[in-house]
Amino acid sequence: MLKEQSPEYLAELQAKTGLTKPELAERLMMSLKSWDNLISKNCSQKLPGVKFELLLLLAGKHPEYILTKR
Repeated sequence: MLKEQSPEYLAELQAKTGLTKPELAERLMMSLKSWDNLISKNCSQKLPGVKFELLLLLAGKHPEYILTKR
């Protein structure tokens, strides 16, 4: 089961990826402004499920899967 999204948790995951905000927004195929909105403290929107799972994978925090290099 995936952890509940919150702006703080999304920001924590971003930090664990080692990617900058612009780099992560590009990987998630969204604008930097959209990403900034998601991690702002007063945001109630959620990252779409597939993008949230990708973020968890990039951060090494997915409960079931890990990314490996070829």
